[in-house]
Amino acid sequence: MNDKAFFASVVHLIAELQDDSETVEPLRDPVRGPEVNLFDAGLLESLTVVRLLRAIETEFGVQVPVERYGMEDFFTLRSIRQVVEPLLSGS
Repeated sequence: MNDKAFFASVVHLIAELQDDSETVEPLRDPVRGPEVNLFDAGLLESLTVVRLLRAIETEFGVQVPVERYGMEDFFTLRSIRQVVEPLLSGS
């Protein structure tokens, strides 16, 4: 899966968690969107990260071993991609 498709899928999941697709508009920018800090932007907090991880696991058919990662691994779309990508390839 390419970056654009992955980011679009995660943005969609975040929009569902927010119950508002307009709040995720900054994430749709192909250049800046992957680098937006999701916590600073008010799109995630510690509890919604858990919900997002469950949604990612369902969406992509992976199991995220959360004990390996810190909160900073889920700050941006790009950092989430770095966590999930090896799981998609089975590495």
